[in-house]
Amino acid sequence: MEYSAKVLSHFRQPRRAGHLDLPDEELGIGRAGKKRTGSDVVFYLQIVGGIIRDARFAAYGCPHTIAAASYQAEHIIDRPCNQAPGISPQQLADELQFPAEKLGQALIVEDAIRFAVCDWQSRQNRIKAKG
Repeated sequence: MEYSAKVLSHFRQPRRAGHLDLPDEELGIGRAGKKRTGSDVVFYLQIVGGIIRDARFAAYGCPHTIAAASYQAEHIIDRPCNQAPGISPQQLADELQFPAEKLGQALIVEDAIRFAVCDWQSRQNRIKAKG
């Protein structure tokens, strides 16, 4: 399979890979995909006042999976969490020039980001309930 220049760039030098160790009130963690099916993505978001201030990811999968996670991690910072991930999976696939059969990788990344926002919202609710 041939890869676009953008996919190769993000695959060879992923941006914002890693994790965040933050207090519960700022952290959201979301996971999507499964290693046994070939793609697993975890997003770690720092959300302050409803705004994504930092994003990191860990990904297992093909170059398209890693490139999609890297691209999104760069582009969701400073977005309101209710607008995450910001661009649709189709727009992401178009931007990175994915073949049609790889659109699923962009969907997995989108799910991981949305799950991280939901996790942050759940943490907010637990904190409010405690105090």
